Amino acid sequence: MRNLLCLLAMLASTVATAAADLPRKYTLPQPPAATDYWSGLYIGGHGGWHWADTAGVKADAYLVGGHIGYQRQLGSNVVVGIELDGGTTGMAEVSWLATARLRAGYLLTPQLLVYGTGGGAYGRLSDTMANLSITGWVVGGGVEYALARNLSARVEYRHHDVKALTGMTATSDAVFLGASLRF
Repeated sequence: MRNLLCLLAMLASTVATAAADLPRKYTLPQPPAATDYWSGLYIGGHGGWHWADTAGVKADAYLVGGHIGYQRQLGSNVVVGIELDGGTTGMAEVSWLATARLRAGYLLTPQLLVYGTGGGAYGRLSDTMANLSITGWVVGGGVEYALARNLSARVEYRHHDVKALTGMTATSDAVFLGASLRF
């Protein structure tokens, strides 16, 4: 009986040793977490071409300016935010334009954002008699690409429809190239 107990103890020890030597369960490496290129505060500059129809007078010229905004990535594909911008034009009729807009977009890839934008527009319209403040609305859209975690480039189109208190109206369209630095 004593030999049988010794034999069982040796067998249990051998099984335990063998079990310890078995390879451990292999786990697959996890993919890296997706980088959020879009959330946070940003500032930037833009320039492009602007063409307008002011009370029947058609003109076109450059438009250059800057922008500041804040946006947030919601989930994996939606980006929403707000942006303020202002710029000067090379036109005598429209000396400058500024907008306050909401932006909403969809990520085609983690770095490529397609978006729409819209809001209010404000500016200065030159008449033969006086300089007039203009207010109205703006709508547009664009494509923005994250070049790095804190740098992006964009192409954007906007349509402005503004009116002065005197009743003088202006519509304009603009195509921009821009860059933004994110914080």
